[in-house]
Amino acid sequence: MGSMKFKFKLPDFDFTRTSYFVAVSTTFGLGNLWRFPYIASENGYGAFLWLYITLSLLVGAPLLINEILLGKTMGLKKFKHYQSFFLSHTHSNEQNFLGRVICFFPTAVSTLTLIYFSVLGGWVIFMFVQSFMFQVGQNKAYFDGVFFQLIERPYLQILLASVHLIFAFWASTPKLKKVISLLSCLLFPLFLGILFFLLYEIFNSQSSHWTFLQMLYPNFRSLKPESLQFALGHVIFTMSVGYGSMVFFGKRLTARDSAVATGSRVVIQDVIFSLSAYFVFVLMTQFALWPVQSFEILFTAISKYLEQESISHIWALFFFGFVYLTALNASVSIVDVIKRDLDYYGSAEKYKFKLILILLLGTLAIATLILPDLRRGFLDYFFIFDDVLINWLLPVAAIGFSWLCLRRFERGTLEAEFKTSDFPQGHRLLVYWSFLIRVFVPALFLFSISLRLFI
Repeated sequence: MGSMKFKFKLPDFDFTRTSYFVAVSTTFGLGNLWRFPYIASENGYGAFLWLYITLSLLVGAPLLINEILLGKTMGLKKFKHYQSFFLSHTHSNEQNFLGRVICFFPTAVSTLTLIYFSVLGGWVIFMFVQSFMFQVGQNKAYFDGVFFQLIERPYLQILLASVHLIFAFWASTPKLKKVISLLSCLLFPLFLGILFFLLYEIFNSQSSHWTFLQMLYPNFRSLKPESLQFALGHVIFTMSVGYGSMVFFGKRLTARDSAVATGSRVVIQDVIFSLSAYFVFVLMTQFALWPVQSFEILFTAISKYLEQESISHIWALFFFGFVYLTALNASVSIVDVIKRDLDYYGSAEKYKFKLILILLLGTLAIATLILPDLRRGFLDYFFIFDDVLINWLLPVAAIGFSWLCLRRFERGTLEAEFKTSDFPQGHRLLVYWSFLIRVFVPALFLFSISLRLFI
């Protein structure tokens, strides 16, 4: 009797019908859970929430729809790289030169964003391991400032960031990418259920009344001059625009799918998730045994709440496990974007890209060993990097990318996308959308810079 061989085959995942859900599960992550609560708490609470909601509709939605529409157009016209779509031979040499400059900028921003996610991913790995140690050995140190133990050890942060980078490269193979996307989509509803359960439990407490009042009666005088730029940068960051990540989700759309509807759903759900995370983690800080610094809300509030309510910490293990899965999913998407970009420029050999990042990471490690000032202020330098990347570089990349898209889109393509049988007045929406990308968003970004620098 001959031997029987069984081959494991991953199930086909229908990205066409669930494209917006996949996009939400990718954009949802550390931007919503970690960064938004502490940025909002430092910039006026409820006033910043309303500013964020407004900018999500006026800035995030047009930019996100633009990238998804680009991906859909590339998929229908069989373009592998967005550079090929932008730098077609039908345009002048001057336009192609400008296009090359704008196309290269997202590649550089993607690399910096990957490094940024690696540091955050290292933090989540650390908290996941600590949650596991508590489950196994009942390690009480888990509640005694364990996150600060990590913050005070830059070498450990670099090591964990290296581990996350290795995981991201390892998971960037086609099969593993499919597995990660599938797991994210399957676990996403369960995670949201836990998040909304915590939201319900906390809203029943009397301490939530102050947060409700902050939301319903915001004090806009509490906004800072830099709050507008912070809100604008965070909207672009949490929508994952500016470095081409959402373009590849758009490529999964068919001619019958609407990029406008898909992008609108992603924006609305992303705003809901960000607001939910804000309410949960800001209110959880009441359970801390010491004043919680804003940036550590995500990493300490959940453990404090579970300890206070005597809830099994298996949920903390699941929580940080899912958060890391979202960070890994986002990192893999960025790795894929960078590889495709380098492949277009003819420099994506099998090991060359990995060598570049290893050298970059080694340089950072050597700098940490040599420079005492960096060793003492690793966290300070990280938040400077956070400010430069998210509040300056990402908006420039997103605005330039969208502006170039609008110049390259054919008029018929835009009209066919916006004017549908379900929305016959789509030509007005097209006019507003074009105005927001061409005029409003660049002008708002320049205005936010002026507020921050001169007021």
